[in-house]
Amino acid sequence: MKINSYVCKMSPFLFKFSVIAFVTLFLLNISLLRADFFLTQWPYYKDIIIDENKLDDKIIEVKIDSQIYKKSDIDLKDLRIVEDNKYETPYSMQVKSGLSSEKYLNSKIVENSFLKNQFNTVIVDLGTLTTIHNQVNIISLSENFSRKVSIESSIDKNQWKKIGSGEISAFRNNDISFRDTVVQYLDSKSQFLRIKVEDGGKGELSISDIEVVFSKEIPAEETSWDILNSNIVNDKNLSLTTVSLDLGFEGIPSSKILIKAETENFYRLVDVKASTDKRNWEKIVNKQPIFSFSDGGSLIIDNVIEYPEIKKRFIEIVIYNQDDLPLNVLEPNIIGVNRSVIFKGDLGHMYRLYYGNLNAKNVSYDIKYFFENIDTRNSYKAILGIEQENIFFLDNLSIFDRHSWLMPGILFLTASILAIIIVITIRRIKLYTS
Repeated sequence: MKINSYVCKMSPFLFKFSVIAFVTLFLLNISLLRADFFLTQWPYYKDIIIDENKLDDKIIEVKIDSQIYKKSDIDLKDLRIVEDNKYETPYSMQVKSGLSSEKYLNSKIVENSFLKNQFNTVIVDLGTLTTIHNQVNIISLSENFSRKVSIESSIDKNQWKKIGSGEISAFRNNDISFRDTVVQYLDSKSQFLRIKVEDGGKGELSISDIEVVFSKEIPAEETSWDILNSNIVNDKNLSLTTVSLDLGFEGIPSSKILIKAETENFYRLVDVKASTDKRNWEKIVNKQPIFSFSDGGSLIIDNVIEYPEIKKRFIEIVIYNQDDLPLNVLEPNIIGVNRSVIFKGDLGHMYRLYYGNLNAKNVSYDIKYFFENIDTRNSYKAILGIEQENIFFLDNLSIFDRHSWLMPGILFLTASILAIIIVITIRRIKLYTS
């Protein structure tokens, strides 16, 4: 009787506590599993402007602009596409860095001649089973040259059709070696190519081989970003030119600098440093050359500095002048690879891009795997409207929104307490029944 009385006293307590605990756990789980997007938590949005008369398919692409970089998380994890201001729409973030591939074709030189003051002429036979080709690389043992080139094609070596032109050049001295001997032309399946290299009174070019290539390239999509402030200082004592640049905010992706100078015929080594606060600097380029050479007719120039992508606000370029006069440097261009969001949309619906919630979590939608297997180059290119403030935004976020760890912590603590009480209760029941 004593045991039954104890069990009866404990049962209502256990029942009530269990009900409360499980209701609490259920509500916590509902909160944890809720949709990530709440209209009140995103301060800014831009309308995605779509001309439905031109929307041939349902794949829509929109480019991220500098305003979004400025007010979003540095990794853009807070971007959300929303349909009709109600439903979160899955999207794929794409970095438009481009792709390239090359396939070399078998070829044989059947003529290699030179006519003074006119042309080097090389005829190449690609065989009867020729596949598509669109590029030649002219292999030459000559140094320090610049020549204009024309490319012609034929199926019988009798009738020729011009399909491309370009310029090849090479320069070499004690400091640098530069060579660009690739010429591209229209896609062709012709068996024969005739490459004419203009003499221009400069003498014969020693051509040892011709590489024929099918090059497939999707060029990178890039943007030259606005610079908030710039400062150029010439230090004659240290023989340095320092160019300091402020992009205005963190998050702008950059991977290339175009250095413009009014000076011709120069060669300089360049360092590049980057910083988030102008106090701690990271060197991202070490002694990379830039140069420009003119022979009166042609200009050989390499004034682009490339580096692994960064998202830092401050960039400093240091140009080593050695014993030469400082370069007359104009404001450089800071260039970065574009990002776009791609999603599937439907006619008759309104889409907005929301951003600015720095407490948002990273998202990963299944749709990104779908877009990996299809060609999105012909997707509909929508544009973004002006930035607008979300009138439903509430700045006073709840404690759970500000501290994402708090709710899982409560869930774990509640479950632990419930487990301990159940274990203790079972032990006491066993003790009284033994």
